[in-house]
Amino acid sequence: MKKKIILFHQLLLKFMVLLPLFAGGCSLEDERDLCCGLNMMRYTYHNAGVEYLDRVVHKMEYHLFDSTGMYLHPLVGYGGTWDRVSLDGLSAGRYTIVALANLEGYGSLHGHIGSGLDKFRLEVDSLFDGNGTFCSGDSLYWGEQTFCIEEGMKRTFTTEMNSIHCCLHVKVEWERLPQYSEGYRFCLEGVGNGVGLHQDDKTLATGGHLFPSVAGYSGRMMKDVSLYRLTLEEKMYTLRYTDDNIPVFRLYNGDTPVTRPIDLKRAFREWGWYPDSDVEQRYSIRLKIRADGSIIVNPGIEGAVNDWIDGGNIGY
Repeated sequence: MKKKIILFHQLLLKFMVLLPLFAGGCSLEDERDLCCGLNMMRYTYHNAGVEYLDRVVHKMEYHLFDSTGMYLHPLVGYGGTWDRVSLDGLSAGRYTIVALANLEGYGSLHGHIGSGLDKFRLEVDSLFDGNGTFCSGDSLYWGEQTFCIEEGMKRTFTTEMNSIHCCLHVKVEWERLPQYSEGYRFCLEGVGNGVGLHQDDKTLATGGHLFPSVAGYSGRMMKDVSLYRLTLEEKMYTLRYTDDNIPVFRLYNGDTPVTRPIDLKRAFREWGWYPDSDVEQRYSIRLKIRADGSIIVNPGIEGAVNDWIDGGNIGY
């Protein structure tokens, strides 16, 4: 009888330990778990139904605004993570958090401290040279979420992050030995100068994601590229393109043009690429410089569409 009582107490103890898990899916061994009695903001990033946040983010920052849109202070990730922020310590009320990923070194933030949420923006200021030419950026992500803290309530809120960059993969090949062996530069004319960081009537919605409007497409971007086996190849990161704002590509050697300006808007139309419809803007182009100096432009091996147009060449 004594052994039965001991066994019963052991089973009861195990049940009491497991009860919170059955009630809310909480892991008592995971210090990052959302079932810790905290108000929490959780961050995700989905593309085609797959969670990608851990794969695409290497740095995050979070900015807190009050119910009137005035800036309060930055927040930090919970327990050293990117995907969770503790909201404990906030008094009851309405707040907004704007989160940015992978921003470091590419641009600076403006408007939020003096003018608040409505004027919050990113301005590109990572420069390639002293003439205002931009460097290539990074894979930028943005998310905004408004939420309410209620007295005596503990809740978990979720923010879906959104891609606010474009990655253009460029490959240039020669039929014969090029004139120069080094000093090449890829150039894009007409890239975004900055982007608003607050949802407004210009915010575009596509595929369950939101994309704030870019403020001006008059920027110029350059990237040094090394020649390898008659080929130049690099990825160029800028702010998102739109259907009507797609840059012009040109190849340089130092400050000397090697090719004529190549209007990528014309190429995108030819291939049926419409950036406004793409959650992730990843495009790839291949330029073939013939022996006679003419250029053939093809879609590359990467892109935001599944089927290339066979023979969709544009000669320049």
